[in-house]
Amino acid sequence: MDPWYPAAAPNKAAKTAGRYHEGMPFRGVLHTTESTTFSPRSDSYGGWHQSYPHFTLVERPSGVTIYQHIPIDTAARALLNVRGGVPTNHARAIQIEIVGRARQSAKLSEALIDALARWMRWVEEQAGVRRAAPLPFLGAEAYGAKGAGRMSFEEWMKFDAWCGHQHVPENKHWDPGHININELLRRGVDDGAISAARSVSPAAPMDEDLLYQVVNIELDGLADVYATPAGTKTVFQLADDAAGLRITGNTEIIDGGAWVEIVAGAGSRGWISAHNVAPATGPPPEYEVVGVRQDDVLNVRSGPGPRNDLAGSFQPGARSIVATGEAVDLRGDRWVRVRQTIEGWVNADFLAGTDEDFGVEFGGDLDMDPMSHGEIGDGED
Repeated sequence: MDPWYPAAAPNKAAKTAGRYHEGMPFRGVLHTTESTTFSPRSDSYGGWHQSYPHFTLVERPSGVTIYQHIPIDTAARALLNVRGGVPTNHARAIQIEIVGRARQSAKLSEALIDALARWMRWVEEQAGVRRAAPLPFLGAEAYGAKGAGRMSFEEWMKFDAWCGHQHVPENKHWDPGHININELLRRGVDDGAISAARSVSPAAPMDEDLLYQVVNIELDGLADVYATPAGTKTVFQLADDAAGLRITGNTEIIDGGAWVEIVAGAGSRGWISAHNVAPATGPPPEYEVVGVRQDDVLNVRSGPGPRNDLAGSFQPGARSIVATGEAVDLRGDRWVRVRQTIEGWVNADFLAGTDEDFGVEFGGDLDMDPMSHGEIGDGED
């Protein structure tokens, strides 16, 4: 391991947290300073305190600078650690403070995103941090010791990928907010700073005999599948819990990123970033029809949306419905492609999981007036 980032400007910390705990994987933690300026000093971190991270990333009119305060083989001090609790700074957490505010982190400049992504690739190469972000990066709802997205002690102890201050147990801050983690993970490097093998490493080895699932997208998000590798034409989209995917064995490396060709359950074929697929942890989830009156039915359409032809219907409480993974957001509603005795598209608000291992509803509030969606009942759309 090279403990010093070659592209960083040195600004040695006045105080570190000492040695890491042994037997834990390295992980990366992103912070925001909640300030708009940073001045390197020798007596304190920016003139504020002694809670140094390993790095600080700041953008000025003259350009982007990364300062390194602590070598990555030594623990930083930017995380709260409760006496008698779980190790935080000492849990091999490599930390960077981005000068800015969490509420604005979704709008980082292109230059800053590029510098941060290059630094992340270097950390992955040196420390073995996994190129993944299993947890969504949230907004202010993540604030507090029990905020949304906060890891349990057990989850944190075995964590080996990228996360934010908002995910670390015992801590309360919600930084770095809605940072574009998918873009940061997608970008490779083109200057030879790290090995090509590491920079294009898929989320997992690709095996044509396995079923795959979508990973590393935000909860309730959609993953784009393109007509060509690294393309611009989206042929279909996959929901955040899409499973039952197969790969064809075709792979391409484009600008340092790995792309794989997949086939969804309905036979739709296209290309997706290898970072967004991984071997499935179980069989595809099954769903049942919910929120439909006993004297009504759930319409199944030939395409997403009520303007498409009627392909059939499901009875109230119908079970063993398998989602192919294809999904579309249409005027505030999520439409998913499913199959049972028939195949077609339904409004996802009327599906819920039947397996405890996957028991997450597709849709939202099932106490709503079901007729407001116009997708149940004869002729109601």
